[in-house]
Parts: sequence; C-alpha cells; structure tokens
Amino acid sequence: MSKITTKEKLIKYLDKNKNPKVIPEKIDIKNAIFEDEINFTEITFEKPVTFKKCRFKSYVSFQEATFEDEVKFDASVFEKGVNFSEVEFQGDTYFRDVEFQEYVTFENSEAKESSIDFNNVKFQKINFEKILFNHPNFINMQTFSNSKKNTPFSTENFSSKESARVVKAALDERRNSTEATQYFIVEQDFFLQSLKRVGHHLKAIPLLMDKTVSNYGTDYKRVLFTFVLYCLIIYCITQNIILPDIHLSFKDFVEVLIPLKMIGLQYSVENSIIHKVPLVFIIFARIGVLYFVYQFIRAFRVNTKRV
Repeated sequence: MSKITTKEKLIKYLDKNKNPKVIPEKIDIKNAIFEDEINFTEITFEKPVTFKKCRFKSYVSFQEATFEDEVKFDASVFEKGVNFSEVEFQGDTYFRDVEFQEYVTFENSEAKESSIDFNNVKFQKINFEKILFNHPNFINMQTFSNSKKNTPFSTENFSSKESARVVKAALDERRNSTEATQYFIVEQDFFLQSLKRVGHHLKAIPLLMDKTVSNYGTDYKRVLFTFVLYCLIIYCITQNIILPDIHLSFKDFVEVLIPLKMIGLQYSVENSIIHKVPLVFIIFARIGVLYFVYQFIRAFRVNTKRV
C-alpha cells in the first residue's frame, strides 16, 4: 500500500492532482512544518491520516472533507485559523495535545459512529455549533495564551453559548462536574450578555447578582468574600447614616443582621439600639443575609459533588 510520509510528498501530490476529490493513499507525516496555506476542501481521505507533531503556520481548510478511516493530529500546532466545518469523521479521531492558536471551527461536523478525542487541547476560540459527535472526549481542554498560563475560560473563547453548552453536556455525561462547571459559567455569561444586549436590564439584575456573589453558584469562597463586603457596607450605613451619634457595638450590629435570640443570645430592650433602626432597613439587611446563606449552601454543594 502506497503511503505519503513527508510534507514534500503531500504537496507534490496535491500539485500533481489539481483539486483532487479523493486521496486513496495513507498519510503518515510527523514533525513537519507547513509554511503555506493548505486546502483539503471537499476531499475524501480513504485511508488513515496522521499529522503528528506537525506545525501549520498558515490557514488550513478541511471544510466538507470526509475521513473514512482513523485520523490523528496528536501534538500538532495550528498557528492560524483552521476550518473543520461540515466534516464527516467516519473513523476514530484524535486531536490530543493539539494547539489551536487562533480560531477553529467544527460547525456542522459529525462523528456519529466513531469516537473523537479532544483531550488536553488548547484553543484560543472554538466553534462547536450544530455538531453531531458520538460521546466526544473534552477532558482537560485549556485556553491557549502566549504566556503559557492556563487562564479560565470566557465568552471570548467560544463562538456562542451553544459551543460552551456542547462541551458542558459531554462532560456531564462523563460525570465530570469539575470541568463541566467551567463551561456552565461561560454559558451563563453568554446569557447575561444577551440580556444586556437586548435591553432587558431588569431581568439581568438577578443574574448579575448571582455572578457577583457566587459566580453562578459555583464559588463558595467568593460568597464568603462578598458577604464580608456586604457586612462592611451595612455597618457603614448603620453607623454613619442611620445612627451617626451612637456608637454601634458588635452585638448591636449583629442584632441588625440576625435576631440574637436565634443564636442563643439575649439582649435587654433597654440596652438595645435595634428599635432606633428603621424596620425596612432591618428587613433589607436580614434578607441579604438569607441570600448569602442560600448562595453559600448552593456553591458548597456544587463543590462537594465535584469529581
């Protein structure tokens, strides 16, 4: 069986067979550097394809290509945009340890009967809209940055809410709630942005509070931090605006936030200054405490479920 084993042989083959519709030879290229753009649009690869530890320095297109056998891009680097849209992967496909340093799209691609592996892939921005992948592996995917630091995912790393949701659903299916949480946060950020964009600012307020206090119920440490800030704000309002002429003790302040009898403490009415604080403000302060308790329990449960 003939085999294409070098970059030179592949380029020579493409030049000789102008716009080929089929490549019947096996491709097995390793440690090659492709300087120029490569166009594999609408080509059917009949045999296994391997580009291992290769570097593509220009745009590459596999749009509407068909891979009838196994495909491996392990540890390769794509410095520019890559187009895998409308591709049919009929054999097992591996993108393990690949770096997509710019935009990559898999829109409308499918791997219905075969596995597809994105383990430890690094990407700048990715499009998974309208894909049909059979149990894809998205474990350990990371953002790509020139600093080589693994930064959290954001909406800048995905083409849309749907792309983040696809990854989250696949990780949930594998019961990997730790990584799924990252994509849930991105999904919610997209939703928040959409509410702001269409002018639904009132609907955005609860979601914005959720983001600020607990990062959508995922970060109990943030809940504790924002609760401390909340307490400082309530204290400053009570001491400097409501009761500027009375020293507010710690016990007085706790009574504003929580009825002392609820935590086993008694305070005589004569010594208490709680009756001097407007009831509306007390209700507001205590509702805030309940909100933080809810957020803490919610975030703590999410973290204890992680695998």
